[in-house]
Formats: sequence, C-alpha cells, structure tokens
Amino acid sequence: MRFAEIPYPITERFLTVEGARICYGVVPTRAQDDRKHLPFLLIPPLGRGLLHYAPNLDALSRHAPVLVYDPPGCGKSDKAGPALALVAPNAQARVALAVLETARAEAAFPAQPVTALGTSYGAVIALALGGARPDLVDCLVLSSLVGAPLHPLRRMLLLALARSWALRCAGEGFWRRGLTNFFWDARHPAIEQGVHLIRGLRAGPDWNDYVAALAATTRAFLRTDVEELVVRLRADTRVRIAVIWGERDRVTPVEWAGALASRHGIGFHMINGVGHFPNVEAASPFTELAVSLAYQGHVAGR
Repeated sequence: MRFAEIPYPITERFLTVEGARICYGVVPTRAQDDRKHLPFLLIPPLGRGLLHYAPNLDALSRHAPVLVYDPPGCGKSDKAGPALALVAPNAQARVALAVLETARAEAAFPAQPVTALGTSYGAVIALALGGARPDLVDCLVLSSLVGAPLHPLRRMLLLALARSWALRCAGEGFWRRGLTNFFWDARHPAIEQGVHLIRGLRAGPDWNDYVAALAATTRAFLRTDVEELVVRLRADTRVRIAVIWGERDRVTPVEWAGALASRHGIGFHMINGVGHFPNVEAASPFTELAVSLAYQGHVAGR
C-alpha cells in the first residue's frame, strides 16, 4: 500500500513549499452565519496526517470553515528530500503559513485570523506559527502539548527511536504498543485501525521514507525548548492560548500541563477518562470545547 492510496475525507489539493509537495484540503462550513466563529486550522501530531482529525471535521464544519493538511513527513505530503529540512517547529510553521496563504489566495478559505488547533507535536507547531505570525492567529488551542522534561531512560528511548534503522526494524508489536500508549481505552477501535494501516504501509514503497522522516522529526522535537516558545509568545503577542488535556494522558503528565498553564496564565481544560488523543477518544466533548474556546474570544473582540 502507498500513502497516496489512503482515502481522505477531503478534496485533496497540493502546493509546493521550499521544494516539498504538501497535501491539504478545506472543509467548507455548513453554518448559516460563519462570522460567529474563527476558521480552524488543524495541525496533526508527529507522524500522523490529517486523518487524525477525521472524527472532528464534520462537527467543526458546522460552525466554521476548516483547513487541514499533512505536515511534511507524513500522510500524502513528501517524506524525503526537501521535506526533511522542514520538520523542525519553525520550518513547520512556514509550511502551515504557506498552506493558509494558498488556501486564502484560492478563495477557498476566509481571509481572517484563525483558531490554530494542534495536537501533541502539532501543538508545538501551532506555538511556532503563533509566534511567527500573530497577525494571522487569534487563538491557539493546544491539545496534549508535548514538551515536559523527560526522564533520562525515556529520553534514551526516544533518542534510539530517532534513528530510522530502529523504526525499520521494529515489528508490528512495537507499533501496536506505541499506538495503545496514546489511548486510555486499550480497546479503542482507532488502535486496531492504526495497526491495520501500518501493516499495509510497511510492505509499500513509501515506508522507508516515512520512518526516516519520523526519526528526523523526533530529533527536531528533542532539540526544542517548548516552554521557551510559550514564554516568547506570551511576552510578544496578544494571541490567546488555551490548553486541552486528557485526564489519563500517559505520554505527557497532566500535572506538568496544569503547572505550565498556571505559570503562564493559560486556560486549562481537562477531559476526563481519555488519554493523549482526546479529539479521538472523546470527539464530541473535544469538538464542543474547541468551538467554545474559539467563540469566547471572538465575540469578546479579543
């Protein structure tokens, strides 16, 4: 199986950013008056493409237009060559900006500030985008932001996984355990769906490029000081920030998230009984909360 063969819930569009081909799509709003809400830009987690937000696209589009894309290194975007130079947060922010500007230029997306919603590493990219272009971002909704200090053993594990040969050698059990770690419900159907997808892709021609890009992105993340991004954004811009967390997140401790929010005056919102991907495990409560956060600031005029 190739990544290009995966069915997507959007009309696929492509643009080239610094030599890398990027896949994106727009979900038009079904709201009668979309001026009530800021349009959404969705930024997926590390290694996961825009399908990560499939459970949320329909509900979000009832309120506002939605722009979603595959970051370089995953999904139907390029995974080799110039794409490998675009995996660090600041470079990823340039990609997100190019996607946003292109969709606007094609009149497919409204020319107004967005609510940038990012999950995990996607939340780090959202922070970088908000810091680089605060004029284009009204609100950041950061779901399960990664960046907590790592235990030395965990850091050593991530450093090992930041080598493409290690990922190539990993068996199906490794990928299943990894996916399970993102969910509190070990029987959630998204786990088996992910394993099935990986099983098909491992036999395809894109696999080596994908794991190389995944390893490169992991290395870029390990070099990133996430709290510094938060400090810089809070000091220099009026971009609103809110954090959504799963109560049972096993990837990044909820205690760290609460302390981070408290230190920097960020709104903290927890969804009970879910793990690192609350938008998947609790799609309806998550979407309602994200819309509410965008709406509150919009009607208040920032």
